[in-house]
Amino acid sequence: MRTAPIAAICTLLLIAACAGGGKVSLTTFLGGNDGISIEFDKNAPPKEVFDGGDFPFDVVVKLQNKGEYAVAKDNVKVTITGIRPQEFDQTDAGLKKAPDEDLTERKKDTQGSPVEPNQVYVEFKDFNHKTDITGAQLSFPVRAEVCYDYGTTAATSLCVRRNLANPEVGGLCELEGDRPLSTSGAPVQVENVKEFRRGKDSVGFTFTIKEVGPPNGKIFQKSSGCAGDRTTEDRVFVSVKTDIPGLSCQGLDTASDGRAEGTIALYGEPREVSCVQKIPTPSDYEVPITIKLGYDYRDHVETSILVKHAGEVNASA
Repeated sequence: MRTAPIAAICTLLLIAACAGGGKVSLTTFLGGNDGISIEFDKNAPPKEVFDGGDFPFDVVVKLQNKGEYAVAKDNVKVTITGIRPQEFDQTDAGLKKAPDEDLTERKKDTQGSPVEPNQVYVEFKDFNHKTDITGAQLSFPVRAEVCYDYGTTAATSLCVRRNLANPEVGGLCELEGDRPLSTSGAPVQVENVKEFRRGKDSVGFTFTIKEVGPPNGKIFQKSSGCAGDRTTEDRVFVSVKTDIPGLSCQGLDTASDGRAEGTIALYGEPREVSCVQKIPTPSDYEVPITIKLGYDYRDHVETSILVKHAGEVNASA
């Protein structure tokens, strides 16, 4: 059997394929199910304070990007809830902030080892319970809600054979069954890519979109700001690209350049997307596919703060 010389190495986004060899090699992501992690900094807020206006304190939210999608600082919003702002000498506007730095993504170094991005701190200063509480002490919930823009990239491929309807046994690749897949670290994942026959001039494939993030996480439509509306909840923008004309996917709009894009609803469940790719020139090769997901994501962390009556402390001193 004659082997064609390798003329060039070509790349399609995150997928690399040998031009003469036919086989597609997928770029390996670091992977994982996380987006931005959220924590309160140590003693910010403290576990307990006193009323009377003489015990100011800060709330500091620590963020770190644990996934593989860079997030600009303007696309992150941190909101402190659980307390009435005026009760702690704050304003409604003062309890909403964006970080001062971008949240860079996890990357690989030249040896393939993960490089963790820096932690980013969002500070809310000078909380102070100025009025006296009723009784000896009161407990208040303090929650930091974070809404941020995020995305997922998945790399896979399709098998194409010279005879799509009845391929020769033992060929370059198999037209039916599971396809190799590599997906970036993110709270929404692409899973279970499967290919199947669709006649003499087409192949079909399916993939599943699934939320895999933290228990408190929730998906919203991209650029919605995590607004709590049924029209924006559980919605993901999906882009499928092969660079071959004739791609169509159920529920997505078809472009002429080998793309299908649109917004789909998950309804709290994994969602399977079904696509068909027409093959204008059947031969033995593999077609790189890039699947991108875009969405807003909301998560939170919660603690409590105990406010004690300062008068009780002074009386017992």
